[in-house]
Amino acid sequence: MKLYDKEIQKVQTIFSQLNPQVYSAEKPWPVSESEELILKSDMAVDLGGGEAYGISGILFTTKEDLVTENKVIVTGPSITESAKIEAEEVNYARFVIIKLKKSAVENKTTQQLYAIFRKIDYLRYHIFLEGYAMRISAVQHRESVRISKKAVSEGVEFDSVGAALIKAYCALPEVDSVQIYFCTSLKKTELFRQLDSISRKSNDITESLNEIFKGLKMDCNTCAQKPLCDEIEGLKELHLGKEK
Repeated sequence: MKLYDKEIQKVQTIFSQLNPQVYSAEKPWPVSESEELILKSDMAVDLGGGEAYGISGILFTTKEDLVTENKVIVTGPSITESAKIEAEEVNYARFVIIKLKKSAVENKTTQQLYAIFRKIDYLRYHIFLEGYAMRISAVQHRESVRISKKAVSEGVEFDSVGAALIKAYCALPEVDSVQIYFCTSLKKTELFRQLDSISRKSNDITESLNEIFKGLKMDCNTCAQKPLCDEIEGLKELHLGKEK
């Protein structure tokens, strides 16, 4: 399965050029049974809030050398450093790259693939980290994070947050291994425009599977998905496979 591989390589190339810190996923941050409400008075920092970039993306592969092991990759100011900055809003991006077990996706229909991808993506709505509240808007295509003063004082950082998320993803039967990438910045740079473009493209790829399943357009020349099919390896084959 190669649907997302080009976008995965873009993410990995961009981060490799930013001198990132790389962590093993060994010390997960504690999780809660329910979502925590963090009031502004209790907040240490708001990542991706307000006018700042709040980006997230999830990409899938079965290629062994793209995700060789579980790890967390971080670039930009840490949570502790961000909390010390007077400005409350910090630009933020998080990418999850999932290596799926080949047995989980082999011989699957577009409907089944779409269901698998969305099931894994929806995990982020159901994992609650102590003092770390992810706020997600699928409509606005945004993700921001409000972090409490208590969590910062207790040492929350991206490596432990990433480790907790990886633990949750790896508990799913379809998942083999996971890489999570975090990027923060005080400035709206070209970097975040590039990351936002990758995020939107990855979501378009996933949603295109749903469009293919609907079968609304059977003529490639009139289908709105044609530009994406022409660009993404394997997508057109899925569409044509449905027509047969």
